[in-house]
Amino acid sequence: MASFPCITKFFFSLFIVFISCHFPLLSLAQSKVVVLGSSTAAGVGASGYINSWVGKYTSYILSLNPNSSVVNLAEGGFRTTSVMPTGTNSGEDTTRNITKALSYNPNVIIVNLPSNDAAAGFTLSFTMSNLRTLRTVAQNAGVAFWITTSQPRNLGTLGQQLLTETRDSILAQFGSFVIDFWTLVANSDGSINSLYNAGDGIHVNDAAHEIFFQRVKAKPLLGPIGVLPISIKSFHALPVSSGVQLNWEVSSIGVEKLIHEIEKSEDGVSFNLAGTLSSTRGEAFSFFDTNPFKGVNYYRLKLITATSVKHSNILRVSQEKSKAVITVSPNPLIGSMLSIQTSQDEEEESFITVFNSSGAEVYHHRLKLKKGQTTNSLQLPSNLAEGTYYLKIASRQTIRQCTFLIHR
Repeated sequence: MASFPCITKFFFSLFIVFISCHFPLLSLAQSKVVVLGSSTAAGVGASGYINSWVGKYTSYILSLNPNSSVVNLAEGGFRTTSVMPTGTNSGEDTTRNITKALSYNPNVIIVNLPSNDAAAGFTLSFTMSNLRTLRTVAQNAGVAFWITTSQPRNLGTLGQQLLTETRDSILAQFGSFVIDFWTLVANSDGSINSLYNAGDGIHVNDAAHEIFFQRVKAKPLLGPIGVLPISIKSFHALPVSSGVQLNWEVSSIGVEKLIHEIEKSEDGVSFNLAGTLSSTRGEAFSFFDTNPFKGVNYYRLKLITATSVKHSNILRVSQEKSKAVITVSPNPLIGSMLSIQTSQDEEEESFITVFNSSGAEVYHHRLKLKKGQTTNSLQLPSNLAEGTYYLKIASRQTIRQCTFLIHR
């Protein structure tokens, strides 16, 4: 009789080995996820917390391992300032901020602050600075940091445009660690698609929460962070009169051969192959789509190695009103004063954003562009390094982009 416990332990060990080898999704390690956010993460808009994206994700990871957990610190009305580190003096809530999140010793932190900064009138640069601080604090503690995009909300033209700009900046600056809470749920003007509106123009319904859950679930949140052999450093799409120019940069470690598949879609859901590139070395790549769909196009990259497959974020490009013209001079720019020449049919309130080649925002300015041909001057930061930069002008009806060089 005394031998039975040893036999039981032996067969239990074999069972663990079998499960680990044949069912790698069923992680036997305990995982802890902490969510920082506002009303969407708190479950507002869903018919019940169990139907919210956090509620669904909690059920999902518990099904993988009953010893895992999700700690949800989200609170309705929260802004980025609410979750800043203790001692920042930004009005942070010390019971629900990132300092409190780290006290739970999590493996992963997810930040879901979709629209309250824009509703409060915070500038894009202020919001992005706060989000970068949150990432730095998490990474310094050795915790994986994931963030959702902004979320559509019926805020009026300028507010919705700011939400769109926030989405673009998050995608550019956080890269592969961004979860898309925008595509399909948003209309082209940044308002909520009526199919997903919970009824107040602020929150989303069960159907949208299901989309958010599926997109969180699709990310490797519980897997090893930072060990993938490839990463996407930047991905840009520039509409021009004869097509769409795609530019991207990747970092690959020990990869002998990398396949780049460029995928295109009319609806952001069903993608088809638009082109293929093969590379053995190099970081910067480009592809020109000579036959884009009329109106809106969605693009994404699929990077394939011998051992892994990685998708980029999805880029939305509109060919509408492509007759609007934008040029910059001097190009290359040697000093810091950049001249922008525009031609348009009507006066428009616009947002001007400049990104470096890594996708990081380096300049942001709001400007009213007048009807007809006009010239405006921008005083860019004098410390910008030599290289390629992307300038985007976004207004209610148009999004225009171009590239320019800085020489020192």
